[in-house]
Amino acid sequence: MLKLNHQVLDLILEVLKDTTGEAPMQFNDIFLDAKIYSLLLNRDRKSAIDKLVSDKLISEIMFNGTICYYISFDGLLLIEKGGYVRKLRKDTISIVLQFLQLFLIAVGTVGLLIFEIVKYYLEHHHGCRCH
Repeated sequence: MLKLNHQVLDLILEVLKDTTGEAPMQFNDIFLDAKIYSLLLNRDRKSAIDKLVSDKLISEIMFNGTICYYISFDGLLLIEKGGYVRKLRKDTISIVLQFLQLFLIAVGTVGLLIFEIVKYYLEHHHGCRCH
């Protein structure tokens, strides 16, 4: 079995991008076309479609009396930018950079505090042997 992940969502978007220019696709046809129908549980197929609909990357419509799906403009933009997988990488890099920035600010602040303490000590206790 294939595990539901961002790559599966990208595959679905790619199929819809390539095939829904003329007409929307039925639920099962999306997965058959992506060659992953038998690799996913029905629950996972439904979850993948629900996720893409809730993210407004695909739209659900009635077509010839059947619920069908087509890729939205936002879905096209996401796929053109590398899909969920690339977005996830970019988001992860952004989080790491934010953490690094906060870490460097904290280190700089502690360093400045230590510098000021040493400076104060040297200014007020220079040469003093007060013991």
